[in-house]
Amino acid sequence: PLTDKAILVITFLASSELREKYQDLWAKKAAYSSGIAIENPIFSASVLPQGHQSKVDISIEQDLIKWLILPLQSRASDAQFEANKLIFSEDILDMSHKARSV
Repeated sequence: PLTDKAILVITFLASSELREKYQDLWAKKAAYSSGIAIENPIFSASVLPQGHQSKVDISIEQDLIKWLILPLQSRASDAQFEANKLIFSEDILDMSHKARSV
């Protein structure tokens, strides 16, 4: 007799639809993660001549709002991924049930 675990593995390996859904799950995770990345700061420098001496002006710019909303975006991304995992789990259970009934 097949165990539940063996049925699940066989179903997963035999199903191209399930493999595609699994790849799609992780592609969505990557898309969510890339949306919360922080851009590199902008560095600029200039030399301003002032008579016999020169003045060097250096600045670094970073989007402060992005830093403030980053934790919220991260939590939203994690919540969406968890929801997608539940949907995928339902698909696995449906296919497992169908495989058992055959």
